[in-house]
Amino acid sequence: MSEKKNQRISEIYSYLMTHNYASVNELAQHFNVSISTIKRDLIEMEDKQMTEKVRGGTVIKLSPEDPTYRTRKHMNQQEKQQIGRKAAEFVEDNDVILLLGGTTCFEVYKAITAKNVTVFTTNIETLFTENENVSHLFVLEGEVAVRYGVINGSMTIENLSRISPDKIFFSTSINDNYVLQCRTDREYALISAISRMNAKKVFMSDKSKMRKRETFSVMPVEKLDVFITDIEIEAAKKQQLEAGGLKIISI
Repeated sequence: MSEKKNQRISEIYSYLMTHNYASVNELAQHFNVSISTIKRDLIEMEDKQMTEKVRGGTVIKLSPEDPTYRTRKHMNQQEKQQIGRKAAEFVEDNDVILLLGGTTCFEVYKAITAKNVTVFTTNIETLFTENENVSHLFVLEGEVAVRYGVINGSMTIENLSRISPDKIFFSTSINDNYVLQCRTDREYALISAISRMNAKKVFMSDKSKMRKRETFSVMPVEKLDVFITDIEIEAAKKQQLEAGGLKIISI
């Protein structure tokens, strides 16, 4: 698949996530391509279980469970890449870092340009992707959740006590009050554990994770060191959040 087509498919997916439904004509007009091009894109997306055809148009393919890792890779892909590259700028030569699971953290891993970096991670995809700047790659022990591309559970949390990273990179949902949110008790336990670690914490959240209310509230974003997002935060709120030392970067 060409890079241009791959980018367009990612943007179609994001468009459908926002609008819920779109006709073929609407998509062709929005992306300034022919109807036949959009139809080919949609066939490919249907084959990948990303979308499904309905009368007159297409919708996101729904699942009774959370979106899979593969599905989430196509959500706001360009924004995640930009966030990942910006986050990777905080990695310095000889750093030891912890990367949690998730598609945005994988973008951080790919974008590391600092030299001789040691990475601890719960992200499965990093195992199959080489970055010549990463001198040592360690995967934390735990239960493998293939569907979500992560390793988690009580064993993973226990192993956190054995490492001392310089920086931690992670992503989760955040609500209207800028409090970090988790859907599952496992995610809550993991993020609560890293919040107690003595390391610089870089939090990333693209628009698909913003202003969402989940089952568990973890901590206010002000308790972190860096917050990177693809939305523009209102000036007064940004000033309030940064008053305690948080650095906010809107890409």
